[in-house]
Amino acid sequence: MKSVSVTLQEAHVAALRKHLLRDDACEQVAYVFFGTATVESDAWNSRPHRRFLSREVVLVPNSSVIVSSVPTFSRETVVG
Repeated sequence: MKSVSVTLQEAHVAALRKHLLRDDACEQVAYVFFGTATVESDAWNSRPHRRFLSREVVLVPNSSVIVSSVPTFSRETVVG
């Protein structure tokens, strides 16, 4: 069985955190586009592996969101 992983660039993580984890508790939207890399024999376990590597992050501005709702949980509950 082929294992799968997702790797986000540090700049992409920072942009997503800033855009998605806001204090106003309103839903935000972002798209992450990935490239892929396939390894036939992983160095750690000699099994095939597929990596999804972040290539681009598109942050959707509030003015482009048609409908949004306030979640029933707090940011602290999700993020910890």
